Amino acid sequence: VGPLGVVAMWRVLHWLLACIVFQRASGAPLRGVKFFDFPDIGSINEIPHLTYFVDTDAPYYGDVRKTMQEAARHWKQQRLAFVELSTEHSDVFKFFNLQGSSTDLPVALIVDWTFGMGNKPYKKYSLTKDGAPDAAALRNGSHVDNFVRDFLAGTLPPWVRSEPIEQTLGDYNPDNGAMTIVGSQFEDVVVQGDFDVLVMFFAPWCGFSKRMQPLFDKLARQLQHVKTLRIVKIDATMNDITHAIMQQMDGYPFLGFFPAADKDGARELEVEAPSDDADEWKKAVTSKLKEVATHVVLDAPTQQSLSAEGSSIDRDATEM
Repeated sequence: VGPLGVVAMWRVLHWLLACIVFQRASGAPLRGVKFFDFPDIGSINEIPHLTYFVDTDAPYYGDVRKTMQEAARHWKQQRLAFVELSTEHSDVFKFFNLQGSSTDLPVALIVDWTFGMGNKPYKKYSLTKDGAPDAAALRNGSHVDNFVRDFLAGTLPPWVRSEPIEQTLGDYNPDNGAMTIVGSQFEDVVVQGDFDVLVMFFAPWCGFSKRMQPLFDKLARQLQHVKTLRIVKIDATMNDITHAIMQQMDGYPFLGFFPAADKDGARELEVEAPSDDADEWKKAVTSKLKEVATHVVLDAPTQQSLSAEGSSIDRDATEM
């Protein structure tokens, strides 16, 4: 090989070494190792992710990253990718219903994308109990390996969150508005039973959710005479719902309608009316419910009809 060839070969070798050094420093994937820094995860959309959420300025960060990289190398032959998601992308934390504050980190989840990467609903498994932040657990290589091993063996229970029950169907008073349910009640209240069910999925931090809740409560009060219709609301950031309707949810608040005849075919209730006009919004929702409900949605009895009914009852009582 001539001098120019040697120089060319050296330059190629230098470039390759530089790439390897950069990859090791930045965490970009080495050959055969599925370790990624968000958002560069486009090539792993068909497999589960072990995603760990960190503050890169925290003292624990270097050790946690090293542990996760070592685990990625150890499990590189398995259908599992390791993804680092930092507070630089804290807006993405909301997709996983996690807080982005440093006091709530670090945490690690295995996310099994049931309907494809980035789509809800998905199954998640927590490295720590109930998703509690624990730097020591994320730094512990043996703990991480056991976590992965149990997931791959299918013995790891999914982490499904549900708030404490506020009210039951037995003590619910429709005069107070829509019934507030939690994750553990969803199957019984929404999916089971011969009822049409309108569900408002909301987020407490969402301004649109806050503005719609009074309208939704008023709607529940005004339609309480329809005994085949349930109107409920649920904090979707604190209660995990695995129903396929979550695939349709692209923001808050989200109105989902579950017809009595086809709960599996639940869909978004799209209303073409501004929520800043309470009367128009209520009329639009009611009209839509009449179209899609399995059971008949009757108009509320007017005061005149109630008075007439009361008079006939009085007459019947007098004649008896």
